[in-house]
Amino acid sequence: TEGSSGDGGDASLAKLNAPMDVWGDTVGNVFIADTKNRLIRRVNNALKIDTIAGSSTSTLPYQVTTMAATSARLSVAGPMGIVGDTVGNLYFADSNNTIVRRLKPVSSDRYNITTYAGVYRMIGSTGSATAGDPTTVKIGNPVYLYLDTNNNLYVTDSTNFVRTISNTDDQPSSQPTTQPT
Repeated sequence: TEGSSGDGGDASLAKLNAPMDVWGDTVGNVFIADTKNRLIRRVNNALKIDTIAGSSTSTLPYQVTTMAATSARLSVAGPMGIVGDTVGNLYFADSNNTIVRRLKPVSSDRYNITTYAGVYRMIGSTGSATAGDPTTVKIGNPVYLYLDTNNNLYVTDSTNFVRTISNTDDQPSSQPTTQPT
């Protein structure tokens, strides 16, 4: 049923609103891009659901770069694609804000959020993808994400690009570089 409820309770009784993507980690957690609620939610291996990113009541600016994830304001269109790496970081497409965000765990139930790639509300176009710092590259409404075994992040966007954000030292938490694909 469409809605937003259930945190701390049985996931089968929770209400979501247009979830667009899911990703599961190796310990049994399933992460949901609860798109129209503008939230990232987690169902743990005990089948309990909670919100790990996004807030329906936040009045903070959308472009705050690093903060507690549950205080973050996600775009009106909400999160789209979601994927995780081998050390517990999650990445998701904050589509209408034209950025990819990273959720970095700070404890078993808390994450910090930061902009990983893209420029806030600066839609890219043909020729705008350049090598270098991924937070300076324009991404047109990112939608789906894929992370390969070398921790290269692939991002599809609305300007007909598939962008590759590669980690220069194969460390998932390193500063990536961006190349047009």
